[in-house]
Amino acid sequence: MRDVHVTSISSDGGQSTVASGGDVYLQQGTSLGVGCICTTVGSRNPPTVQVYVGDDDVTADFNVSTEVDSDTQTSGLSFYQVVVRLSYVTTLPDRRLHGQRLVCTASRPEFDDVSATALLLVRCKQEFRQNTQMSYNLPRFFATPLTYEILCPQKQSHVLFSIASSNHI
Repeated sequence: MRDVHVTSISSDGGQSTVASGGDVYLQQGTSLGVGCICTTVGSRNPPTVQVYVGDDDVTADFNVSTEVDSDTQTSGLSFYQVVVRLSYVTTLPDRRLHGQRLVCTASRPEFDDVSATALLLVRCKQEFRQNTQMSYNLPRFFATPLTYEILCPQKQSHVLFSIASSNHI
C-alpha cells in the first residue's frame, strides 16, 4: 500500500487531507464530514479498509467507492493503481463523538497494515433566543433580555454512527 490518509469533507463536498493526528470538525446544522482514502499500486485487488472511532468499528456507516486505473507499459505489463474512498457526512453529529480518535486502517494479505488517525471535534449549533417570560416589569433597556443557548442533542436515533457507551451524556 502506498498511502492512507484522513480527509475533512467541506459543505460543498470538497476534501482536504488532514495530517495524521490532526483535527476534523463536524458541526450541527452544516453538512460536514470525514473520509478515509487508501491508494495502492501494483495489484488490482483493493485493500480492506476499516474505520474505528475509539474501539468501535464504524466502517459499515461510511459510503465506499473504489477506482481502478491501469496503464499498460511498453513491456506489456499492466500497472494498476487502486483508490478506495470512504466517506461519512452529517448535519447532525452525535456530541459523544467530540474528542474521539478516528483511525483508518488499510490491510492486505502479506503486507503490513497502514493507518492514519484524526481527532473528531463536534461543534454544536449556537443561537440566541429571546427570553420573553421575564420581560415584564423591567426597565426598557432590560425589556428583551437574550439568553445564549448551545443546542447539541444528547441522543439522536438517526445518527449514522455513535459511540457505544453505558454512560448517558
